[in-house]
Amino acid sequence: MFRTPWVGVVAVALLLAGACGSDDDSSDAQTEASNGDTESADSSVVITAVDYAFDDVPETVSAGTTLVIQNDSEAEVHELLAWRLPEDETRPMSELVTLPEEELAVLLAGPPVITPLAPPGADSSDLPAPAVLTEPGRYALVCFIPTGAPPDEVMAAVQAFLEAGGDAPGGPDYPETGPPHVVNGMYADIVVE
Repeated sequence: MFRTPWVGVVAVALLLAGACGSDDDSSDAQTEASNGDTESADSSVVITAVDYAFDDVPETVSAGTTLVIQNDSEAEVHELLAWRLPEDETRPMSELVTLPEEELAVLLAGPPVITPLAPPGADSSDLPAPAVLTEPGRYALVCFIPTGAPPDEVMAAVQAFLEAGGDAPGGPDYPETGPPHVVNGMYADIVVE
C-alpha cells in the first residue's frame, strides 16, 4: 500500500491540530467558504475537500497565503499536504501521481510544507500554526488518507503517532482500508508568486 512519504513531529502535530477545526459559523474561513470566495483580504484561501478531489484551488496565490481546508465530505477525513516541487519539474500533477512510488517519494522528499487535516464537515481554520505558503514556486497538493478509513481510526492513528514520538517512517499508521485518496484523484497544484 502506498504510504505517505513524510515524517516529522511538527507536520503531524499540525495534522492533529487541524482535526480540531471549528464548526463555528462566525470564523473567517467558514464565512469565506459559505460565500464561495476562495481568497480573502487577509490572504487566506479556502480549498474545499470532497470525495475525492480538491475544489476551489486557485492557479496562483501570493507568498504568505494561508491555506484552509474545508471538508465537505460526510464520511471521509481529508488532508491537504503541500510539497514544493523542484524548479525544473513541469509535468502535470496527473502525470506525477502515476509515477512509481519510489519516484514520487523523491519528488515529495522531506516533510510537507503544510499539513492541514479536517474530519467530515469541519475545517482547519483553528490551526495553532497557520498553514502558510511562504516560498515562491509550484506546490503539489495531495491527500494520502486511505479510502474508507473511519474518521475515529484516522484520528486515533495520528494520536498514537504523536504519543510514540512522531518519527515513524511514513507517518501515522492509518487503517488499511483502501488506496490513498490521491489514487482516486485527490490532488492538485498551486503556484506561489
